[in-house]
Amino acid sequence: MVGSNNGSLRLPGMGVDCFAVAAPDALIRLVLRVVG
Repeated sequence: MVGSNNGSLRLPGMGVDCFAVAAPDALIRLVLRVVG
């Protein structure tokens, strides 16, 4: 994954996939920390 979100979003395909995977993963980890 690219260091910054802007850099990864500029990459076609892979950048969007990385952001789409990383964002929900971060939300899930945050929810698990709050609930757990």
